[in-house]
Amino acid sequence: MKTIAENLYAGGKKRRLITRVRIPSDLRAAYPGRLHVQKALGTSDIVEGKGLHHVQMAAIYIDFEVKRAKLRLDKAERLARASSRLTALSADQVGSLAQHFVHQSLLTDDHIRSQGLDDDDFESLGEGLLAQRAALGSLLARGRVECIVPALRSFMHLMGTEAELAPEDERRVGLSFLQSVVQSLDLRIARHNGNSVASSSCAPAHTIEAVQEGFRAAANVGAKTNANPAVEQTPNVVSWDSLFEKWRQFVKDRPSATTIAMKTAWRDLQRVAADHGVLSPRGVTPHTMKAFVDAMRARELKAETLNDRLGKVKHVFSLAVGYLDLPSNPAADTIGQGQSSLEKRQKPQRSFLAEQLQAVFTSGIFDGRHLRSAGKSGEAAYWIPLIMCHSGLRPEEVGGLATDDIVADGRGGYYFDVADRPDGDDAELFEGIKDDIDDGAAESAPLLVGGLPSRTLKNGASVRRVPVAQALIDIGLFRYRDWLMAQGHRALFPKLKKDCHGKLTGAFGKFFGRYKREIGIEDARKTLYSFRHCMKNFLEQARVPTKYLKRTLGHTSGDGAVTDGYGDDMPFEVLAEHFSRVRFPTLPVMPWAPGKGFLSFPNLASKRPKREPREPRLK
Repeated sequence: MKTIAENLYAGGKKRRLITRVRIPSDLRAAYPGRLHVQKALGTSDIVEGKGLHHVQMAAIYIDFEVKRAKLRLDKAERLARASSRLTALSADQVGSLAQHFVHQSLLTDDHIRSQGLDDDDFESLGEGLLAQRAALGSLLARGRVECIVPALRSFMHLMGTEAELAPEDERRVGLSFLQSVVQSLDLRIARHNGNSVASSSCAPAHTIEAVQEGFRAAANVGAKTNANPAVEQTPNVVSWDSLFEKWRQFVKDRPSATTIAMKTAWRDLQRVAADHGVLSPRGVTPHTMKAFVDAMRARELKAETLNDRLGKVKHVFSLAVGYLDLPSNPAADTIGQGQSSLEKRQKPQRSFLAEQLQAVFTSGIFDGRHLRSAGKSGEAAYWIPLIMCHSGLRPEEVGGLATDDIVADGRGGYYFDVADRPDGDDAELFEGIKDDIDDGAAESAPLLVGGLPSRTLKNGASVRRVPVAQALIDIGLFRYRDWLMAQGHRALFPKLKKDCHGKLTGAFGKFFGRYKREIGIEDARKTLYSFRHCMKNFLEQARVPTKYLKRTLGHTSGDGAVTDGYGDDMPFEVLAEHFSRVRFPTLPVMPWAPGKGFLSFPNLASKRPKREPREPRLK
């Protein structure tokens, strides 16, 4: 941009005038992620533009003063609510600080790893942890605590207290805090090396709010000389963890994947709130929620992701109001991110093209070499893609099948007997599909009962019978089932094990992601779930009526709660008749035989271009 006058610039092909003012450093918190306020004047005429420029400058500076006053009020309110000034800390208080630091450090590590780390990020994280451990371990060994004192004071402020300690007391507290920092690094390094370290195993005995109450009580000892202990009541402590736990327990045995997704949104809000001096859910206001949305925008999250996380936070607060823990939902009127019609039409997942299907089913798994995943997928590597492509079942629905879930229909045909919960991956298959999911319905990850994934998690929309395509029978589905039963297996894929999210097919999904790249399918939108999209296309091409198409794929048909609540109430013979009209593509798949070898992939990290060296960080 070309400078015309102070804070006045011309830019673009038409040299339109712009008022641009740098945000003062003390107001940055009021403008998350921004360095300037910029207003287009709508003209390229210098004389006209200067007049408009003076008007805009006045408006901007007035807005600065309003926000400055608000920040002062917010700061005074936070200090009045949260701060307690102490001259000494007891051993229990020091221990609480240490426990909370270790726990918060592990929760931060959870968040980092939940975002997904490529090989370079994983290696960089490990090197950073080791470097920090060496430096801080050296300080601990020499008893050098002065470097950690500023961090200690900042953490104490976040915990709701300020302290003016004597030098010896500050050294004692600093040494304990340094030990907790080193302990947290040891735990994170152990986790990085593949050891199981659950954040919950290091959870402190007391909530942050309980610790704050203790600080305030210690700071005010003797102030209430006339207080009557008999009438004093224990405050109703509402913490981030307690509200989240109530949400988790509201539905029995929530699946791990659902819990982790909700915790990601909840922890993100907690971090933003802490940055604004809000340490308890009770302190969250609509302004805090707006800052939360602004922070997600600054991270350039997709509108769908942003709105989904905002919706999760709203749901937790809604339950808190229902439990009478909060008087109102501070997120009720918070708006997320709008989407254009083009963005709404863009689908994150798409079906495979004909040539891509050919590529998938002519590789070493299906071409007669009978190669399998080197992991623990076993014969699932052969059957899951084929069954999904010929039935539309979800990955978890296929992975959880039992040998006796392949049932004769009494008329010469067969069907898969399916009972599983719907998931959020279907949002792009049908408009408004999330309305099909009953949030109050029981959900949980599959539990192994007698060697089988349990079927206790029935949801009306997904209880259904899906015809078995003749193509699956022709390539040996029943031979495979008999082979398993002869070995005493009841599960159709006995080698599948639940991952950390409770998903039976989680590890296989990752394997398939590597597999499809190796055969030349680089499009990130093409995933294991794309086979389900293929089945939807086949049903549409056969002109299967919408309600039967939806029931085949496990969604509400629109005929009401009775039909959608119990799959048996839709005439199966009619559904089977429509299914018989589907014309599946001819796939070059050799008949099934037990695996005879394993697929191996080259080190993908070696293919990635090396990162440019980072600029040194100024201290």
